[in-house]
Amino acid sequence: MVSSSATSKSSHSSPASTATSHSSHITIIHCHLITTTSPLKKWTPGAQERDGGDSPSGFPVIFDKELLAFLAEETNMYAVFRRAEAVAWHQANEKETAIFMGLVLLMGIVKLPSIRNCWTNSRLHNYPVFQRAMSGKRFLAILKYFHAFNCRAVPLGNTDSLIKVRPVMEYLLRLFKSVYTPTQNLSRDEGSLGWKGRLHFRVYNPMKPTKYANKVYLVAEAKSGYICNLQVYTGEKRKLEDTVGDLIQLLISHSYRLYMDNYYNSVRLCEVHLSRLVYVCGTLRLMRGAPKRLQDMAKPRRLADYALESMHRNGVHVLIWKDKKVVPMVSTMHTNATIEKTINKKEKGQDGKHHHVLHTIQKPVMVED
Repeated sequence: MVSSSATSKSSHSSPASTATSHSSHITIIHCHLITTTSPLKKWTPGAQERDGGDSPSGFPVIFDKELLAFLAEETNMYAVFRRAEAVAWHQANEKETAIFMGLVLLMGIVKLPSIRNCWTNSRLHNYPVFQRAMSGKRFLAILKYFHAFNCRAVPLGNTDSLIKVRPVMEYLLRLFKSVYTPTQNLSRDEGSLGWKGRLHFRVYNPMKPTKYANKVYLVAEAKSGYICNLQVYTGEKRKLEDTVGDLIQLLISHSYRLYMDNYYNSVRLCEVHLSRLVYVCGTLRLMRGAPKRLQDMAKPRRLADYALESMHRNGVHVLIWKDKKVVPMVSTMHTNATIEKTINKKEKGQDGKHHHVLHTIQKPVMVED
């Protein structure tokens, strides 16, 4: 710092003789799923036009014909593989698979004690939309055999814990990126997918509302919350720089603004992102590259209330500001500029009582943003 100033599909080809042909067929389907969605032609924030000039909207954008056909075929093949249990199985088609997926999404909104309650006629739990869309017996049958991958396509020595959902997940991620381009401000954080089943990369956090969950790294549009990219944590040990770098590949050279908390931020990471024209702002753990002088100033009773100290180098500004406690920040899109703010502070008066008093303070723009 040189100058200073004041964020299973199990194997289901039935006979052994058809294993080779079935495996190659599945591989072709997976390749088709991954390559059907084209990347963005230009950087224009907002919803993107698809082939033919139609603006995307609604359920068919995500669950399109290619994906529904893939899921229907995989489900049918697994049902055939389990023929001993599949009594009078009727082949699922694209339309039926679309209805099934729609009902699954609806169950996330209409939460009932069990799946069977969705088809009950009781006055307490009566939602005719389920009965009109599909019978409960058919829904449970599809649910029992629903699959998205064939284990015969898994290579020997596979280390990918998500291989059974990888083709669908990558297809959907490419689709998310192609149908909508986020605006300039983005947030980088974590999400949790509640899960109490057996899974070796499931995490436990007693401080979270959802204590047992699968952890997901996210990049989302700050304004709408639209998820632009994600990675599921599967227990592997990776550097934070590598994780963040993979998530922002699509953002490089588009002058996006990425807001992160102190779990991910470091001075080194800010320098790397700045070289890729991705601007960063967020809180900082001072031991991650902050100047020694600022680390010393952040110690208790070293900084007066609402005082500011900052240093910068190569376009990276590190700042500490004393509010109720010291707030360390790092940014590649701000300076140490401040704005005038009026705060309401409770103070003890000469009469011994507490009163609300208005104060005018100088607050860093970096903290305000």
